[in-house]
Amino acid sequence: YSVVIKNAQGCSFTQTVTLVAIGVPDTSVVGPDQNICLPISNATLSANVPAIGTGGWSQISGPSQAVFADTTLNNTNITGLIPGTYIFQWAIRSGTCTPSIDQITITVYPQPFTPLLTSNSPVCAGDTIQLFAEAAVGSTFEWTGPNSFTDTVQNPLLFNATTLMTGIYSVTATVGNCTPISSTINIVVNTLPVTPNASSNSP
Repeated sequence: YSVVIKNAQGCSFTQTVTLVAIGVPDTSVVGPDQNICLPISNATLSANVPAIGTGGWSQISGPSQAVFADTTLNNTNITGLIPGTYIFQWAIRSGTCTPSIDQITITVYPQPFTPLLTSNSPVCAGDTIQLFAEAAVGSTFEWTGPNSFTDTVQNPLLFNATTLMTGIYSVTATVGNCTPISSTINIVVNTLPVTPNASSNSP
């Protein structure tokens, strides 16, 4: 565009300005959230390829700084992940227009291990059975055992033990979407001794 300015004496001045039309960036779309389990420590990010604008990945939050193979690739790979929750952002930019953004959450779970089970067995009838399970941080628990026993706490207590509670107890520990791992322990409940009937031939 040009504008010409003239004064009364016939002198003129021309000023030219160039306007560039910038397209609004395409809407940013990323793939679904992901859950992974160590020892896997990498993931592939996926997003749309813009027809208008340029896309780029960035890390918004997380327990460590992930390593990008290429922040400009819509389906780039990231490595160096540790347990925790990460948020990554795909932003499509076009000139001075407001960028379009979308985010993906990746949750990394610690590597599961076989639950370590301990107890206070053997116990006597009437006592409390104490079961203890050590497993990966963030695990959920499913206990089963004799006499239709079930529980979902990490360290169950069984009050007023009877001999029917003697047997094998099993727990399955699960971390996120990792493969569940089970372990067993044997519990013994002893009967109480019979109270003796004391007598004598005295005197």
